[in-house]
Amino acid sequence: MSPNRDQEYFCAGTAEEITNALTRVRGLQVASRATAFRFKDHDLHPHEVGRLLNVNALLQGSVRKMDARVRVSAQLVDTAEGFTLWSETYDRELRDIFAVQEDIARHVVAALKIHLLKGEAGLLQWRGTMNLHAYEYYLRGRQLLNKEKEAEQRAAVELFRESIRLDHKFAYAHAGLADVLTQLLRNRHAISDATAADAVAASERAIELAPDLADAHVARGNALQLVPRAADAQAAFERALQLDPQHFHAHYWFAKYWASRGEHAAAARHYERAFEIQPDDYRPVTLALQEYQALQDSAGEQHALQRSWQALERHLAIDPDDSYANDHAAGALMLLGRREEAMRILDRALMLRPDDFRTLYTAACTASLGGMYEAALDFLDRAVGKGRGQLEWILNDNDLAPLRELPRFAEIVARLR
Repeated sequence: MSPNRDQEYFCAGTAEEITNALTRVRGLQVASRATAFRFKDHDLHPHEVGRLLNVNALLQGSVRKMDARVRVSAQLVDTAEGFTLWSETYDRELRDIFAVQEDIARHVVAALKIHLLKGEAGLLQWRGTMNLHAYEYYLRGRQLLNKEKEAEQRAAVELFRESIRLDHKFAYAHAGLADVLTQLLRNRHAISDATAADAVAASERAIELAPDLADAHVARGNALQLVPRAADAQAAFERALQLDPQHFHAHYWFAKYWASRGEHAAAARHYERAFEIQPDDYRPVTLALQEYQALQDSAGEQHALQRSWQALERHLAIDPDDSYANDHAAGALMLLGRREEAMRILDRALMLRPDDFRTLYTAACTASLGGMYEAALDFLDRAVGKGRGQLEWILNDNDLAPLRELPRFAEIVARLR
């Protein structure tokens, strides 16, 4: 609600920090940021939002930022009855935004009648920078990092670097820089002034500044796989989970670590734990599906398939144009035997993002699952032709297992060696 309508990054950052604080409280299940944020431009009744997200309460609010002052309004609404559980308006100096975030999180916990365990109160506190300019650059960087597109991620690199320049002791900014460099380098995006060693160094600087910051250890676990230092990466993920057993991204990325090494049981276990923490996020259970296939666990596969489609269906009801969700929905429908629907969604996904590496790669997986091996190789050829792809992942992706004995598959992946 700021006069120039240019503060979306600040609003999203404020909401994300409150979300992150709440996810650390045991006994409180919080919808994922990615899913909840899709409602920000929709005028839906709280009951409908509650039904789609499968939550009992909705935290909503607004931000008005002008010069050195900020007004934050927040209310917690019961989604079944629609009545307000708690509301407050904060009219403060901008430098007080961190205290406002913490106060909102505390009131939400109290209104939901959740008893904080010993030591949990500290989990609601902001432990980042007090330099507002560094914080704003960090928020802009996180917003672009979440876009998961190359152009936005390249811009995020510079925003995190500027945040660090303004406060070189800001651990979150160092972790964010490590995250974005790792994502770009993992997908073979060339960065002229950064290497895998720079991603590792940024993550280790974050840990040096904040040894108990789980995000920093997750960033290090991902960065170390680029070097590669697999044993150290594993230790980093394990440390992140010691610090925060409820950390969604720690479980999610640790599962991907195991999957890329062909350790299917460990991958399935961590995907399932991530899905327990955020059951509105379709990605963990959808990826767990192929781990059960690799294990030849038909019961696990069928259970994961049903939950995967339910989560995808809910997600697409909220955001039918999400190309990545459409990619995965096509594969799930193919496994459910709903071939015509799968092909219709696959065509839609390709229409939305015809040249995107992930869309082409997931199309290869869907075609492979449907027994269309030549089409699958065509999609994979186009995907790798973009100069993208993680070799270890492709070689261990169970969706592509039927293709591995074909000569053309070997020719395609040879370009990634």
